[in-house]
Amino acid sequence: TSGGVSVGAFEVVRQVVEGDIEFVKVAMQPGKPQACGSLPTADGREQALLALPGNPVSVFVSAWAYLRPLLAAFEGADSAWASTRVVAAEGWKTPPGRRQYVPVVLTADGVRPAHRLGSGSHLVASLHLAEALAVVPADVEAVEPGDVLDVFLVR
Repeated sequence: TSGGVSVGAFEVVRQVVEGDIEFVKVAMQPGKPQACGSLPTADGREQALLALPGNPVSVFVSAWAYLRPLLAAFEGADSAWASTRVVAAEGWKTPPGRRQYVPVVLTADGVRPAHRLGSGSHLVASLHLAEALAVVPADVEAVEPGDVLDVFLVR
């Protein structure tokens, strides 16, 4: 699915999809709710299912992190994601215990969040500006200016 996996009362995918599906909470932000599995087809075969979260930035991040390599594997293609290490031009808070994927822009002095409020699954207004996703490990409590980050290009 291209969005819709959630948790709690608003989780509709679980209610309408029948098959061998596992709903999980991944230690990432954004994109914590994910689902994958297989669905039966009319002719008795199985079809793969990757169900992404419902918020727009979560879908964007999850598509790059999970869907892109899955589609490459189906095609027998290389799934390597172009990456580099870049200095953070400014700092931001990170969620405790979760790997953070922050849409960023590349500047002469390093990377900055694409949205002035930092990262959040609902901050779609500036997503079109993102040139990369900065990946902050789960054990990092805050990104400080000058920290070196892994960034994965999305353009």
